[in-house]
Amino acid sequence: MAMARTVKHFVRASCTLLFSLFFTLLTLPLSPAGATTWEPEPAPRALTPAQQVFYPDLETYTPPRKRAPLLVVLTSGISWQEVSAEFSKNSDLKRYATAGMLGTVATADFTCVSQAVLTIQNGAAPAASTTCPQTKITGGKVDGIPGFSQAGSQKEQVDPTSRGQLQGILKAFGLKSQAIGPQAGLLLADNQGKIANYQPLPATSSQLQTQVKSATKQSALTVVDLSGIKEPAAALTMFEGALASLNPETALISVSLTPAPTQNPAPYLLTYSSVDATGLVSSPTTNIPGLVTLADINAQILYQLQLPSRAENSGKTFKAS
Repeated sequence: MAMARTVKHFVRASCTLLFSLFFTLLTLPLSPAGATTWEPEPAPRALTPAQQVFYPDLETYTPPRKRAPLLVVLTSGISWQEVSAEFSKNSDLKRYATAGMLGTVATADFTCVSQAVLTIQNGAAPAASTTCPQTKITGGKVDGIPGFSQAGSQKEQVDPTSRGQLQGILKAFGLKSQAIGPQAGLLLADNQGKIANYQPLPATSSQLQTQVKSATKQSALTVVDLSGIKEPAAALTMFEGALASLNPETALISVSLTPAPTQNPAPYLLTYSSVDATGLVSSPTTNIPGLVTLADINAQILYQLQLPSRAENSGKTFKAS
């Protein structure tokens, strides 16, 4: 029933705006990535014990020849109405919107940012909570969010609702990550709440530009948290800074974690990859063009990093419709 109400609400509130936005963007796509020489496909490899913790039914994995870095940008309370209104001030954001896939997120039942982040982290919604825990990062560790293990046992990761699934997978496949801002730290925390590489969100967009440029050169996955910036225009200015120096090969996923307090409240979704098509997102989870779930974003992160999606994930990889 909750999903049905969510779909009905978002289709009514935002589909007209979203279709209009997509088909009226007039700028050129991003520059294509440089040509590469042909290389033979890597041979499949048997999964290591650490990888089998997350993929017990998978016997082999074929690593990619090259893995493009991925930038994930989290905001809150922003719809396409606010995003499109700032295009004249944020040319890079407009270019990525033109060259990427656009959609909205079925999160009408999510008003808590940390609960939304945990859903993306594990690919499944956490247990319902009567309160909204506030994420704090203290000494490189998540503080204020219950449910993290003190034992550090990998067996706990088999439970699809346990904390730290995304970071556990990245570590098992030897991929580095960088968190910038508290909710980014929560997303990339391991099952004990520890964050391998964490930086607080800087005060200016130019400082964020420098951080993101460095992080995407060194890490497979960089996550930036702008959800604490309540004014949409200010958050989108920081978003523009994060995009300013990106290599064209860098993939992008950006999502508003909660609905906007406007006439068109549906949270926006923007995803870009140099090898994917342009259009409205389509997810097998909703079967509605332009509408995805938070759990789908977990599957999309793994897809962009060329990692297998887990059977326990309630979301699915999306594509252009």
